[in-house]
Formats: sequence, C-alpha cells, structure tokens
Amino acid sequence: MVAPPKGKIEPQIDTALETKLRIRAAKAWRPDEGDMITGRVVKLLLRQSEEFEPYPVVILDTGDHAYTALHAFHQILFAQLKAVKASPGDEFTIVYEGRQISRKVDAKGEPRTYHSYILVANGETADVEFNWDSDDIDELPA
Repeated sequence: MVAPPKGKIEPQIDTALETKLRIRAAKAWRPDEGDMITGRVVKLLLRQSEEFEPYPVVILDTGDHAYTALHAFHQILFAQLKAVKASPGDEFTIVYEGRQISRKVDAKGEPRTYHSYILVANGETADVEFNWDSDDIDELPA
C-alpha cells in the first residue's frame, strides 16, 4: 500500500470544468482613461437583458488565475472587435482612451461624446473602415 504524500493536498479539477468556472466568475473590466488590458480570448458570449440591446462579452485570459470579462457595448470597441472577427485564441491589447468629444451635436445643441478605444489584435491594429453607402453616422449611439 502506498502512503499518501505529506503536506497540503491540492484538489485536482478537470481543466474543462475549471475553465467553465473561471468564465462564470470573470470580473468586468472597468477601465479609467489610459488603462490597458492584454489577454487571449477564451470565449465569446452574448449578453442579453430587458434593459439594453444584446452585445458581445469577450472573456480574456490575462495570465492571472481569474478571467476578465470585456463588455463590448461601446460602439467603437464593438466595431473594432467586429473588424478583427474576434475569436477564441486571439491575443488582444486594448487601451481605453476615455470619453472623447465628437464634432456632432445632440438635439440640445450640446457636443456629443463617445468612448474611444485602441485595439491591437495578434499584433495588428484594428482599423475600422467606414462605408459611405451603408454607415449612418447619425445613428451611432454615444
């Protein structure tokens, strides 16, 4: 009969189960202006609620034990993720540039603002091309 090892015994968790648990426990990234996050895409989810339109949530492995959830409800970030066709395994670095003032004005004549991001995926900057025939800039949410 083999004696059990001495010292603390760490429970072994199935890797697939551990990944699912880490995805469920992922904390949302809430950046301040200038904050940056780097990680590998683990999973893409669709966030749905009665309050908001559906939007993607990108689960990133940033190298820590816990995963981070990147909620892509801001138009600029969403467009950049779409442009690079974000998928599991992709490596991203994202910089939040903060709230920027647009040249457009709202119904009250006040300048509109938007949240700006820079996304680099797999070493390539996510350039979002504008299509004058199909993109309606007046319909983009702030």
